[in-house]
Order: sequence, then C-alpha cells, then structure tokens
Amino acid sequence: MMIDFSAAIQRHNMKIKGVIQVGAHHGQEYDYYVKCRIEPIVFIEPLAEAFKILKEKFSNSTNVFLFNCACGDYETKAKMYVDTNNKGMSSSLLKPKEHLVEYPTIPFDKEELVPVRRLDNLPIHRSLFNLLVMDVQGTELMVLLGAPETLEHIDYIYTEINTKELYEGGVFLHELDAFLNQFDRVETKEVPHKGWGDAIYIRKTKKNNV
Repeated sequence: MMIDFSAAIQRHNMKIKGVIQVGAHHGQEYDYYVKCRIEPIVFIEPLAEAFKILKEKFSNSTNVFLFNCACGDYETKAKMYVDTNNKGMSSSLLKPKEHLVEYPTIPFDKEELVPVRRLDNLPIHRSLFNLLVMDVQGTELMVLLGAPETLEHIDYIYTEINTKELYEGGVFLHELDAFLNQFDRVETKEVPHKGWGDAIYIRKTKKNNV
C-alpha cells in the first residue's frame, strides 16, 4: 500500500470491520489488516501459482476466506496477461499498453485462462465487510459493475488508480470518481510520471464518522 492506511484510519476516523481484497497476490497485507484489527478477511486471487501460496498460508485460518478467480461485471473465463519478472503483480485481464513503455523490464510473457466471477455472486456474508481493496490493474470499474449489492455494505475503498492507459481500456481516475458518486476521494498518492498510484474513497455519509 502506497498510502499509510493505518494513519489514514486515524485521520478520517474510519470504523472498519472486515475487508474484501480483489487481487490478493500472496496476501502480503494480512499482518497489516490484523494489526489494524480488520477482520474477517476475503482474499480473491485469479492466478494459480499465487493462489497456491495463499492456500498454503491461510487454509487453516478461521478469519480468512479464499477465492480463486478474477472479478468482473459478468461470469466467464478470460485470458490474463501475466508477467513473471514482477512475480505476477502486474498481471491483468487487460492487454498491457503504456505499461510496456513505463516499465520495459516487465514483459508480459505468459497467458493464463482464469475464471471471472461477479463479486456479488461470491458466497460471503456481505454485512461483515465494509472495506473493499482493489489491486486489479485497470479493471477496477469491471469489479465495481459486478458488485452493486456488495457496494451497499462498503463504506471505504482503497484502490490502485490510473491516470495513463497502462492497460488497454483500463478505467481512468476521473471515470472512477464519477462512478463512485456516493463516495469522496479523500487521499491520492501517485508514482511521479508513471501514470498510476493509490487512492482512498469514503462513503459521503461516513466522512469523519458522520
């Protein structure tokens, strides 16, 4: 996380219950969530190798629920463009574009067919979760379009954002702002000149714990 989320929790008086993370990789944020007393935790990860590591780490955890899929606006199977130089962390359902220019040492040298699920169709108790974390390389809007029911329970969103077309058809920051019209973007941190960063959104009725 580029933004110090624990500090942001204090700044904005955020009252977080559980977290749904779409794009979990190896679950690196687990200790961070536990430290911030955020649980239960849903980790969603489409890539087979990364999900295998998740299962090895968390299959016996009572507060972690794992799903091996990508999330989108409809259910299907789709090709992921996978990098290996960055341990799969730059992988996306979208074809890389400006990412190849900004990060020429990260080639997308592998493809993997993955299941795509609507977040609303995953068997979880949505009322337990009010934080959504997205690390999905340009497909943020696709995730949200498949999650209207889930979003009714979400008060806080931490997401990667894009100001360049790093992936073909990826959602831009201003488009995300427009879609999340019931939320305010309260913090943004960008990597200089690279066209991406992180942002925090808070539901307007929850700002400063109103």
